[in-house]
Amino acid sequence: MNPYEILELQPGASPAEIKEAYHRLAKMWHPDRFTGAEHEAAERRFQQIAQAYGMLRDQAPIPVSKPSGESGQPNVSGIGKDGASIPSPIQKTVDDWIADAKQALKEGNVPQAFGLVDYALRAEPEHPELHKLQVQIQDRPGGDSRKLVQSLEILQRLSPKDVETNIRLAQVYQQVGLSTKATRIWENVRYLDPGHPIFSQGDKPSSGLGDQVQNLGDQAKELVGKLKGLFGKK
Repeated sequence: MNPYEILELQPGASPAEIKEAYHRLAKMWHPDRFTGAEHEAAERRFQQIAQAYGMLRDQAPIPVSKPSGESGQPNVSGIGKDGASIPSPIQKTVDDWIADAKQALKEGNVPQAFGLVDYALRAEPEHPELHKLQVQIQDRPGGDSRKLVQSLEILQRLSPKDVETNIRLAQVYQQVGLSTKATRIWENVRYLDPGHPIFSQGDKPSSGLGDQVQNLGDQAKELVGKLKGLFGKK
């Protein structure tokens, strides 16, 4: 992927030119402007634009691969004037990319944050903090529930004892109608942290079909009691 080609720029473009191209193309290809099959194509293009901008923002070096025998220190390359990748004397760690993505989120630039995280994941595909940021980006009103489930499942696999991740996964499972899976995750949450506030009176989550049946049973008992009182009157 050549970020200059994606942003329709000449190699060596200035930060101002990069920013202008990003805003122009992001507006042109925003998925909300399209429907049906065109929406899916626009979404893919929009993500490429965000990734390209994240790669070139402030002429930052690009992580391309993980060096053998090291963790968290991806090889870093810059883009030469001829468009070819060249080694950079400056190394940017995964922590640097995480910090940049968090800053983008803080500034409300969700597409840029997505691009930074998505590209960094190519260098460190099993990094829990990157997947946690990806979940944070996707877990927004109007987001794709299917993608959110997939990201949460990966994060839960990488951090199986993280209570908050398990809770959010269980909640999303419930929202999309996967009651059996939700029940299993709620049981895991209770095992990990039985005293968690979410299990307190009034906050106890539904754990799927079993709780639904119990609630219906309680409602039926209440109705029978009212009927007995009604017909018992002279």
